[in-house]
Amino acid sequence: MANKNTSNKVYNNKTMTELIRDTKNSINKLKVLGFKEIKAGNNTAINLVKDNQVISIVSNKFKNADRLRYNSTEFRDKDIQVIGGYGLESTSNMFKDCWANSIDIKSFCTSTVINMSEMFCNCKAKIIGLEKMDTSNVINMEGMFSSFDTDSLDLSSFNTSKVRDMGRMFSNCSAKTLDLSSFDTSRVKNMRAMFARCEAIELDLSSFDTRKVRDMSCMFSNCSAKTLDLSRFDTSKVNDMSNMFHGSDNKTLIIDNFNTSKVRDMSGMFDGCSNMKIDITSFDTSNVEDMSGMFEDCKNIEIDFPNLDTSYVDSMRHMFQDYKAKTLDISMLDISCVDDLNFMFTWSLIDTLNLGNFNIGNEVDINSLFYGSNIKRVITSNETVVNYIINSDLHIKEIECNGKVIDVESLRG
Repeated sequence: MANKNTSNKVYNNKTMTELIRDTKNSINKLKVLGFKEIKAGNNTAINLVKDNQVISIVSNKFKNADRLRYNSTEFRDKDIQVIGGYGLESTSNMFKDCWANSIDIKSFCTSTVINMSEMFCNCKAKIIGLEKMDTSNVINMEGMFSSFDTDSLDLSSFNTSKVRDMGRMFSNCSAKTLDLSSFDTSRVKNMRAMFARCEAIELDLSSFDTRKVRDMSCMFSNCSAKTLDLSRFDTSKVNDMSNMFHGSDNKTLIIDNFNTSKVRDMSGMFDGCSNMKIDITSFDTSNVEDMSGMFEDCKNIEIDFPNLDTSYVDSMRHMFQDYKAKTLDISMLDISCVDDLNFMFTWSLIDTLNLGNFNIGNEVDINSLFYGSNIKRVITSNETVVNYIINSDLHIKEIECNGKVIDVESLRG
């Protein structure tokens, strides 16, 4: 019997009572055609199977599809047609880990759904009718296509005008082409790991409205796109950019218009970047507290370190660990408030390191700071740094202090 609150609602020009009657008639007709009803794991839909075909009728009794899971063995390698769904508010996890051959959702009603988080997460099936899906009321698309297995994904028909959460939406997605041209992101606040490890070769995000986004951490971590033109991104409200471009390789990265005035966390932001130019001259880092690992494991990158405001930074731990470059000039960095410099240059391979007046206090472990590093030459105006290096076991061969060149190896005898 239909719920009193929904029986008079109209879906596809029919009331719920009429739809229930039609469903019962459909089940009887399918059984006449040889379909048999089966129980499939915890799936609560009415599932009828014949040979390799499954007709799955989603009852109106449920508003939440948490138990409408299609990941049981009964659906493996089958062609599933999903119908019904009238009144559903959540399809979260619905096709997560589904290994069916195909899923036809052309007749599946999603007009009332507000939560589609992880709906197709790790789904291996071919989805038929994605362009018919009504997303006009969806608020949450977090992880919706995470680890989704497909060659291309055309979401140009998606209405995302109410979506607030797109975190991990395409993380680990195998689609080589991704059409997001119609995406309305004007209400989105979370884009954390949205394209992390996404295999799309090209990403056109020129239409993205990011004025309300707070979290962009890991957004493009290990993303395959060769060009990231983010010149139109409004990042004025973003407070977390940690690991945002982690693992980027051989990319054209356009971020020269970034407003970073509210960012507090830049830890690991460019960790693992290689063979590219990074322009951070416009960065306002006056509120950044964490720069740990920010340039860790960077190789063959072209970057100018402007007069970054590091007056609020309390951690530069691992900031240049495994950093490989001919020169590194950080003479303009203010480390007066930094509490943690441990392993800052660990395993780094740098020909010339310019520390300027880099002030290493007595509480800093010099061996930890440069542990395992292979730095040939250090430029500093700080006598304390000179004494630290001379009396250490570091492999640094030469120091230039206030215009005077010191042969460290000869002093050690």
